[in-house]
Amino acid sequence: MFLECSGDPNAGPIVILASGRGLGTADSWALVQQKLPSSIRVCSYDAIGAGRSDHVQESPQSRSIDQVVSEMHSLFQAAGLKQPYVLVGASAGGILVRRYQQQYPHEVGGLVFVDSSHEEMEWRDAAISPQMDPNWNNPAFLRDNGFLPDHQRLTWRADIPLIDLERSEKIPLSAFPSMTQRQVDAINYEWHSFQVDLARRSRYGEYRLVAGSGHMMHRQKPEAIADAIRDVVTQVGSEPLIAEATDRDQCVRI
Repeated sequence: MFLECSGDPNAGPIVILASGRGLGTADSWALVQQKLPSSIRVCSYDAIGAGRSDHVQESPQSRSIDQVVSEMHSLFQAAGLKQPYVLVGASAGGILVRRYQQQYPHEVGGLVFVDSSHEEMEWRDAAISPQMDPNWNNPAFLRDNGFLPDHQRLTWRADIPLIDLERSEKIPLSAFPSMTQRQVDAINYEWHSFQVDLARRSRYGEYRLVAGSGHMMHRQKPEAIADAIRDVVTQVGSEPLIAEATDRDQCVRI
């Protein structure tokens, strides 16, 4: 697997950036990584089957979330990344880093969710409109992607530093032409409720609405993500931060 790190090699905690369900590439985090100061050690990676990591015959999407978590853990161990980690997950990556924290709680010191998906979203969105996703009640799809089955509630909680960032831009009616405005409004309301719920899952949790941002926040508002990362790193107990960002280190292959 391909891993790219920047910042002080001796700094801690180490920040690790995960996109989607851990199936993306380090390049998607480039703007965020560039915004972080040299006093923070931050790493991003290419998942198996993507970018500069090894490619496999099977589709990357065919691997379950637990398999992806196992690959992450193996990468971090092989690279000798010092614990604890601050894990940052965007979209479905939020579910991924929660699953990682659940399986390896002593390795994770803090979390940042970037417009994160929620484990209950498939069945709750389907209650508004089953057209949102035809797989909403498919047991294999739900299990492999970390979603909960119909009417099952999320029990995860972690009393560690946590910031949840939500986009300010709402989904327009044009994105779902088969739905009514009332249904789209309800979908947007549910998304907001997911973000508030996630922020409340830690006694140290904080919710932030990011003005002028859509779902691709890591490209539209990388500075907002960098600010949240700095704040969580400070809470976890890092050294004093330096304001200016630096160039990325040379890439490393593990």
